[in-house]
Amino acid sequence: MISASNTDELAKQLEEYSKEVERRLKNMVEQFAVDVVSAGVNNTPLGDSKKYIYFYEGRTNPESPFYREGFPDIEGVAQGAWVVGLDGQLGFVPVGGRDSGMSAIADAKMDMQGYRLGQNFVIGNAAPYIGDLEDNYSDQTNGQGIMQPTVEEIQAANEADLKRYYDAG
Repeated sequence: MISASNTDELAKQLEEYSKEVERRLKNMVEQFAVDVVSAGVNNTPLGDSKKYIYFYEGRTNPESPFYREGFPDIEGVAQGAWVVGLDGQLGFVPVGGRDSGMSAIADAKMDMQGYRLGQNFVIGNAAPYIGDLEDNYSDQTNGQGIMQPTVEEIQAANEADLKRYYDAG
């Protein structure tokens, strides 16, 4: 029974519970998003700037068919291009290097700190050549490519017990 003597305490407990649930739900969404970016990074091949030197050097040569203004002439741009867009857009800043995938994962975690419950967001790869890479990589992986295994991992995470993300909060 609720009486005047315990309403303040009850209101305080409800507010604490509400804050705890909100924190856990935000953490659940954050961890899910980071896992999706991680799956994308892990399924995106790291280039080889020694084997394909003509391609990587061509990125910085305006005369080359591979020229991409502002792109570094090292591998890792495709892995580093996995991003979270809280505004519904996939931003792209070309970053390269063997650790660019780890940077993408760290950036996703940081970006999700700004997430508000109920807010829509997108996750994807913003590299302008990801479609070409998908097609070429599919030829090397018996049609698996980048997207199929990434989507399968996302579905598995979604179908798995999302409560584990909540409980981890």
